[in-house]
Amino acid sequence: LHAVSLAVGGDEIVAIVGPNGAGKSTLLALAAGLEGPASGRVAIASRDVGGLGARERAERIAFAGPRSPILKGTLRRALTMGCAPPPNDAEIAAMAERAGLGAVLARLGGLDGKVREGGRNLSAGEARRTLLVRALLGQVELLLLDEPDDALDPAGNALLAELVRAHPATTLVVTHDL
Repeated sequence: LHAVSLAVGGDEIVAIVGPNGAGKSTLLALAAGLEGPASGRVAIASRDVGGLGARERAERIAFAGPRSPILKGTLRRALTMGCAPPPNDAEIAAMAERAGLGAVLARLGGLDGKVREGGRNLSAGEARRTLLVRALLGQVELLLLDEPDDALDPAGNALLAELVRAHPATTLVVTHDL
């Protein structure tokens, strides 16, 4: 990436589209504070992202991408890892149902059901929806979604668009789907 300048405010949704290797995911990693810029700065509400502690970053920024981890443990853990403040079970279950994970809740035995390392007992689309739920459960200012539509069927894509539009955060979405 070279000479990138982007100012996004309020609850805007910005799609970032481009060819493979153009730096779209790197831009999101910079916005999340996962990488530091070689020059310049990345800020949220005039605050340098690199200066945010882990807790404050989790409270202000949610990131979901193809490399986001799903660790072995309960479905509750998979759906809430990194959420700050942690949502209650009713909020978790409601968002999971809304995101089309009702069958997963039933199959695994609810929020205490076991998820295998890497989400191996979830389909690719279920894993993507799990990451989306995790990102949407936070009351964050900035929502960063890296190819959230990858592995989703048409109904999942429509649901994704609806959920993102309803979320109050400023949202940056990397996608190949114009």
